[in-house]
Amino acid sequence: VTEWLGQHEALLADRGATFFESTTAMALSHCAQSDVDVAVVEVGLGGRLDATNLVQPLAAGVTQIGFDHME
Repeated sequence: VTEWLGQHEALLADRGATFFESTTAMALSHCAQSDVDVAVVEVGLGGRLDATNLVQPLAAGVTQIGFDHME
């Protein structure tokens, strides 16, 4: 984590990346470098501005929102 942040901190700061955007970028970067074949990515509810929008899925699933999200 610290190595990746050290390499990308200036870019993240320049772009004004949020914590969620930064950690999403870190996770997807790790997947790309690890040459994963399939990744299960939980997406947010941020609409068109959600950081996970750059993922181009082969398939998608929709689940219920749990009671812990009621408030």
